[in-house]
Amino acid sequence: MNLFSFSNIEERSETNWFSELKIPFETAKQSKIAQNTLQPDPILRPADIDVKYSTEEEILVIKFDAVSDRVLRVAISSVLESLKTVIETIDEFEGKFDEYLQ
Repeated sequence: MNLFSFSNIEERSETNWFSELKIPFETAKQSKIAQNTLQPDPILRPADIDVKYSTEEEILVIKFDAVSDRVLRVAISSVLESLKTVIETIDEFEGKFDEYLQ
């Protein structure tokens, strides 16, 4: 399985750009944790960008709809930076709870 899939940036009209990221996790629980962590982040310019999060089993799906290619690029970069932190945190704490119970 690829690390993640990135659909082509697609110009839907002169005013809208769309892209979709699919990021696989080891478990459905991890993808749901990532979704629930990223979803509450406020969007600075909601009139310029719409970001939707969902999960398909162990896959986190992130859909972007923006007014320009620049806004889309900045939004994707920001989400990936936040996602990196989420993944590092999951890696750090995954299984730690079980260790303490033994």
